Amino acid sequence: MSKVNPESKVVADMRKAVSRRWCGVAALYRSQAGSGFPSKKSPSRIEFLPVGWPDTTLLIRGRIMGVEAKTKTGRPEESQLKMARNWRLWGVPYVFPRSVDELMEAIETEFPPEVWADPTAEERDRFRQAMAQKDDPRAWLTAEGFL
Repeated sequence: MSKVNPESKVVADMRKAVSRRWCGVAALYRSQAGSGFPSKKSPSRIEFLPVGWPDTTLLIRGRIMGVEAKTKTGRPEESQLKMARNWRLWGVPYVFPRSVDELMEAIETEFPPEVWADPTAEERDRFRQAMAQKDDPRAWLTAEGFL
């Protein structure tokens, strides 16, 4: 049996909480910073995201927040601190929550109430309409004037 990364559990809990509370107006996406080979035949490594990029990114009502989850004893790496400083300079929150409660507190601290308010009935209906054709988003994007 493989050992589960404790930080992954924290992130999974955070993703569930965001999805439960803000379905249709927010998402917490996991990403992988660093470099690697794009394919087995590739002759060289490429950088996918800069080192220090947050492991997860919160998108909520047109806003963004870098979320670098940590365990109770985890500490930010130097590259993460540098990236957090840059994001802050650019006006974008970058936080290091250790629990769902800390993430929720950060969201309420960093964004105005209209951003973290629960979804309205209209927002939920819009989400349902957009997702009605999961495999073909073109119709919804066209109807909304985005294509």
